Amino acid sequence: VHSGLNYSGFKRRPMPSNSRLRTLAAQTQGEVLVNSNGYIVYAGYVQREQNQFESLARSGLNYKQILLQVYNSGSRQYGASDITKMSCTDNSGTSCTGASTGDFVSWRQTDSRWSRVPMGNSGKNIGQIGCLVTSISILISKSGVQTNIPDFNPGTFVQALNKNGGFDRYGNYQWGTEGKIAPGFVHLGQVELMGYSREQKLQRIRDLVNQGYYVVAEVKGNTGQHWVAIDGIEGNTIKMIDPGSRSTDMWAAYGWNNTSRVHYYRANR
Repeated sequence: VHSGLNYSGFKRRPMPSNSRLRTLAAQTQGEVLVNSNGYIVYAGYVQREQNQFESLARSGLNYKQILLQVYNSGSRQYGASDITKMSCTDNSGTSCTGASTGDFVSWRQTDSRWSRVPMGNSGKNIGQIGCLVTSISILISKSGVQTNIPDFNPGTFVQALNKNGGFDRYGNYQWGTEGKIAPGFVHLGQVELMGYSREQKLQRIRDLVNQGYYVVAEVKGNTGQHWVAIDGIEGNTIKMIDPGSRSTDMWAAYGWNNTSRVHYYRANR
């Protein structure tokens, strides 16, 4: 739909403004496949699934019927049970933006400006494993602390971290090294949250936010790993800036029980 680069560096032109594919993309924007617990199913596919999609479409099934069938069969026994819209694109009035404003609100790890920046010597790049460093860069920018690089963004942040031992050989982030790029952004520690109730997790995170700390949260627990930047708390809703999506409601996008831990920072401006 949009312009951009493919894996070989070929520049794709955007589809025409009256393209039917644009209309279809807009109609399904924000929709996700979920299981019976409401957790998002990662609907990856290869040519085999693509062939199934086309065959089932020709048989008269609609796209929802196709996805539910394909992701409950063969090697894709994922327990898909429904398709729902994420909070940022439904009709409830919830906005796709959080409490904050600024360029950093739109920073995503897959942004073509920096997605291919390598993370240390791991052989991986920001687009692949950079959710944590993108989240930290979002909070550094949100905090307003000074950095020692002129054009600060996730790409320049990682480039600076590469020169300052920011990653081990597997691409794991070395906590505290952000202080070499943003001296006023001080890592204070982490809080383990696995095994706590929803209310206990909410209260612990609320306490950190209310104390003025900047918080990143790991939200997939034992189902994977993904980090987001916490943007604030409204009532019982934890607002986030997600480097992997446009959703802003943390526990609507990622089940509360999978929030495993948080790290928090103090900003010395």
